[in-house]
Amino acid sequence: WLSQGEEKRTAVQEIFSAIAPVYDRMNGWMSLSRHHAWRSDAVKLLDLKPNSTVLDLCCGTGDFLFPIRKAAPDGLVLGIDFCAPMLEKSVEKAPFAHHSLGDACRIPVQSESDLIPGVKIQTQKILSVLCLWYMNKVRSVMKFSA
Repeated sequence: WLSQGEEKRTAVQEIFSAIAPVYDRMNGWMSLSRHHAWRSDAVKLLDLKPNSTVLDLCCGTGDFLFPIRKAAPDGLVLGIDFCAPMLEKSVEKAPFAHHSLGDACRIPVQSESDLIPGVKIQTQKILSVLCLWYMNKVRSVMKFSA
């Protein structure tokens, strides 16, 4: 964890690629199966409206997407992750969400309309819990949402 920049991104990506097949089981075991309740509680803090648009940045295997969908049943749910094996799990588990492969430090979005090509989106909420542990420059990543 002492590495920086591209070396750190590669290390984190390799770790999550390796654990992707067992990530959900590990979360359950490590949290004594409380992680779903924690996610639901976190989503409640967002105070979503039924038609809210929410981006889960570093969505991993998609576990946050379910309480988001429940809180915003008529909204648009988006997930971005930079680890393809984790994102593949999310796509399988949460087909209702729009998924994109992308690095939170280099979001593949120039404007909000780039989240889904051809669709103008006003992102109302951005949720990211785990990615904040791995990023050094949160403010620079969030510039486009200000």
